Amino acid sequence: MYVHTRFLDTHDFGKVPCNEVFVLNNHETIIFDTPADNESSEELIKFATNHLNCKIKAVIPTHFHEDCVGGLEKFNEFNVPLFASKCTIELLRNKGVRFSKAIKSFDSLLTL
Repeated sequence: MYVHTRFLDTHDFGKVPCNEVFVLNNHETIIFDTPADNESSEELIKFATNHLNCKIKAVIPTHFHEDCVGGLEKFNEFNVPLFASKCTIELLRNKGVRFSKAIKSFDSLLTL
């Protein structure tokens, strides 16, 4: 496992840490959460594929805040499957957040 930390400047809370987690197994990885923007997400994708020599099997945002989903569109561009809980997807919809490809949903358990 790897933890990748970036910092996001917010209006309400100042500079806050944002973490992404890589879970690796046999040159495959699942990433939990994305950076807050597409540029940083592309750097993360290149790190996983080029430096760690892993195929990204999925991205799973753990909640609906920007520090968790801000870079999902970049993962879409790289054809990485996206999964999120039904609750997270509903919260994103309620905030008016839309993506170019659908996020696959799950209730309480997901096996990849």
